[in-house]
Amino acid sequence: MEGSGWFRLSKGLLSSALYCAAYWCLWQASFDQWFLPAGLRATVFLLAPLRYWPYLLLGDAAALLMIRSPMVEDYGPVWSYLSPFLLAPWVTTVVFFVRKKLRTPERQAPWLPLIGIGLALWGVLGNVTINTALSGPPSFDTLSKALNFAVGNYLGILLLALPAYFFSLGKHRQITGTSFVRDAIIALVIVVGLHASLTLDVGITRSTKQILLMVLFLPAAWLMLMHGWRGAAIGICMVNLAIAQTMTYTGEQGTKDYDVYLIQVGLTIAASILLVIGTKISILYDRARQLGISEQRAQAMTRSSLLAGEDSLREQVLYMAQMHVYMDDQRKQLVELLKSQGKFTDAMLLNSAAVEHMQSFESRARAIYPLGIE
Repeated sequence: MEGSGWFRLSKGLLSSALYCAAYWCLWQASFDQWFLPAGLRATVFLLAPLRYWPYLLLGDAAALLMIRSPMVEDYGPVWSYLSPFLLAPWVTTVVFFVRKKLRTPERQAPWLPLIGIGLALWGVLGNVTINTALSGPPSFDTLSKALNFAVGNYLGILLLALPAYFFSLGKHRQITGTSFVRDAIIALVIVVGLHASLTLDVGITRSTKQILLMVLFLPAAWLMLMHGWRGAAIGICMVNLAIAQTMTYTGEQGTKDYDVYLIQVGLTIAASILLVIGTKISILYDRARQLGISEQRAQAMTRSSLLAGEDSLREQVLYMAQMHVYMDDQRKQLVELLKSQGKFTDAMLLNSAAVEHMQSFESRARAIYPLGIE
């Protein structure tokens, strides 16, 4: 038992260290309009077992301490050393509520757009509250800047949560296939081509750049139509990453590339719509697949039951044929008796009735079992 306890502790500390390193790396690659640590925090706490939460909270606080402790001279030790321990618990209150209502990834996935929006707004509100209470840096002096950070949080959540749920759902159902891989590669080639035309210095105008940015949504929409929620998830990640890499970043907090920002706002709306529609399409695809499997099973059971009852049907028809032969012999004896008594008319009527009886018997016997084949 003691060894098992040390093993769990080592796994927990390792997960804490990995989370801290991932947070730091993603923070280095982020900016206001595309904040990846928010995506890491939301994804990990949504999917990780609850027993790892204390270690993950420790890793989150350690990462924020590395980021905020150098600011102690500007904002004081209270904010620099205390706020890192408050932000993650603030966000995880909503995550815990979501996990209590939607316990499995299958139930959470259709609600990801709403969950992402809620966590993005709740995270911005948490930053404002904690910074104000602890005399930290001024968060957002205008609603526009708050929306800017909320959009960045939401896009960060989508970029990391969608692939995580994609592979998490893959444990329970088949998500790969030649058609899916082929379509994903085609969409990726289109997105890469459009991104290259936007980033290469080919002298495109501002209006042309915005048109190309909007065209980037088409591969995601196509994947959604072809593969439902899974296609939408992969397509949105491609588009999200491509749009972010076209942005010009000044390095100053609160500043933004306005042209790309408008497209990102459009991406948040389009991504939510695509995921909702993709979920409906996936439900229809799964229902059709289940009905197809049920139909195949019903046909197989029918064939097996028919094969199992074939011998019984054959024996019954043979027994009926033997009875018919016996009755035919009795009829012939009766006809001969009538002829010997001079009742030729009655004998002819009996022969006619026997012919009709024979035809009726053969048609009904074929309906039960095709003895003629033998």
